[in-house]
Amino acid sequence: MGKTLTNRRYYEQKIIQFPRNTLPKEKARLYLNTAFNNNVNYSKHSILGYPGTIPLAASIEALIKFLALNANNIGTHTRIESEAGFKGTQGLERQCIAMVGHLFRADNFANKIDGYLNSGGTEGNIMGLWILRNYFRKLYSATPVCFKTALTHYSIQKAMNLLYLDKVQVLKSNSLFEIDLGDLEARVRELFARGVRYFVVIATLGYTVTGSIDRIESINRLINRLNRELGVIIKIHLDAAHGGFIYPFLTKNRYGFNLRHVYTMSLDAHKLGLVPYSCGIFLCRKHLQRFIETNVDYIKSHFDDTLCGSRSGAIAASLWAAITSLGMVGYRRIYNKCLASKLYLIKELKRKNINCWYYTNDSMNIICVEFNGLRDNRLSEKIEQKYGLNLAQVPFSESTRNVYKIVLMPHVKGTTIDEFVRDVCSEHREIGRTNPSFG
Repeated sequence: MGKTLTNRRYYEQKIIQFPRNTLPKEKARLYLNTAFNNNVNYSKHSILGYPGTIPLAASIEALIKFLALNANNIGTHTRIESEAGFKGTQGLERQCIAMVGHLFRADNFANKIDGYLNSGGTEGNIMGLWILRNYFRKLYSATPVCFKTALTHYSIQKAMNLLYLDKVQVLKSNSLFEIDLGDLEARVRELFARGVRYFVVIATLGYTVTGSIDRIESINRLINRLNRELGVIIKIHLDAAHGGFIYPFLTKNRYGFNLRHVYTMSLDAHKLGLVPYSCGIFLCRKHLQRFIETNVDYIKSHFDDTLCGSRSGAIAASLWAAITSLGMVGYRRIYNKCLASKLYLIKELKRKNINCWYYTNDSMNIICVEFNGLRDNRLSEKIEQKYGLNLAQVPFSESTRNVYKIVLMPHVKGTTIDEFVRDVCSEHREIGRTNPSFG
């Protein structure tokens, strides 16, 4: 991706054994500089396919400052008193959970939710299903049936594998790449007739490839009705890894823990939260983490209720700095710029008469595009690498579409979009009118 150093002989001699002595400074510097230049640099490269961007300067500054303290924020600081030596970063994390919880309608924070900062969406999704599995086992002596779609993030499959959740139903998606509510209701009724009473719906706020958003409020209303009519118990885990840090800023209709059946949630701040990796956020209703507590005699709380255990307190400082340096107004301004970039890309694709199909959600910075004028709908490898794009298949109606996920992150400039459209134009073998499907 980047321009590498001319002298690569040391770098090409890969270190595969633990060095006996100190590596010479010049050699170490060459290794590190070459590795640095072989990474994407969002400030220099034309990246459209990755959901990462340049972190805020305030966030980086706080991270570097607190890394020197090497703080361990083990435990969930919204519900336990942990190691006395790290009260500062524990307090910052507690405030972060409260502020992010407020975005998702946990207005009475102290009595409503718990949560902790973690490695990212995968850990948060595993946590959510781990808690819900144990919740149903402990209270109802049952293992729930889990509902997902073909678009659900692959980490859910990991979680199901780890947790032996083998009762899985793959729901249909509608034309807007959302959970098909009719299919969900039909399957609950069918399983109810077979004696099943307990379910988990894995909903998504910003699917990875399409950026689509499940109708969480409609799902919650459907669950209310099915609960009244059938007596079934259904809980929602919300994967908001991508959409959690954009959707609440761009809509007046914020939802989350105000909905009765939303129990657990996973977000990523290292995407649109503008914080360095790794900074995931797990949220759940108050005291649900008791269902996964592990006894630990040698820490102050005498138990741990997280998946990762020990973790850096510097991440809490980094997220706190980002949130407080921008606020609602600052984040909204940045996200509106992302949406403006997305609309500009769509306008240019139309203006150039590029033969393509596309989908986007109005409140998301993702557009998935199928280039119908290209062989196998595929751009050349050179263009894919230049922009960090990967072809993916998504189910659509009774078939599939070959699409590229284009993510309009804050670093994307208008000149990058212009260059991308020119590159696409140069590759098209068939130029015709666009065939838009705009959701």
